[in-house]
Amino acid sequence: MDDFSSSVSLGFSLCRHSPFHIFGQLYLFSFYHAYWGGIALILLAIGLFVAEYFTTSFGLFTTGGIISLVVGSLILFSYSPGIEVNRGLIAGVTAAIAAFGIFVIGAIIRGQRRRKATGPEGMVGRLAIAKTPLDPTGTVLAEGELWTATVEGGKIEPREEVIITKVEELKLRVTKKSKE
Repeated sequence: MDDFSSSVSLGFSLCRHSPFHIFGQLYLFSFYHAYWGGIALILLAIGLFVAEYFTTSFGLFTTGGIISLVVGSLILFSYSPGIEVNRGLIAGVTAAIAAFGIFVIGAIIRGQRRRKATGPEGMVGRLAIAKTPLDPTGTVLAEGELWTATVEGGKIEPREEVIITKVEELKLRVTKKSKE
């Protein structure tokens, strides 16, 4: 390999000193007779992948994009004698995109199933400590803050642990923590 050009895996060389050499190579690619239906299917696949990112289709757009990518790649040079897309390359790219899509969709579904961690919904089920007697209303320490709380059934002494059952504006509903 000399200092003037470097080899690229697509089978052509790029001149380091002349960016216009790239445009010449693109012009030479026009002599390959690609089937426009294959190009359209590959562009459709890209569009479906982008649509999957912006909408919640639970993998339907990704599945359609993978099918469109495979079919488009297979028929891309079907009318050009002696030119074809390597099937191993098609399988590898498709497997990589499918694995990425499955990973992302799985992460989205796991995130939606996870319990709320912030806001009033995130406090329900957490422990708090009574600071004053709750008979039925008093003060508890929850998440590092003092809250007014009402106990549901019974009386709570100071320093006892309670479980938050409901958040009503700035008041908590709590129950006594059962001894296990």
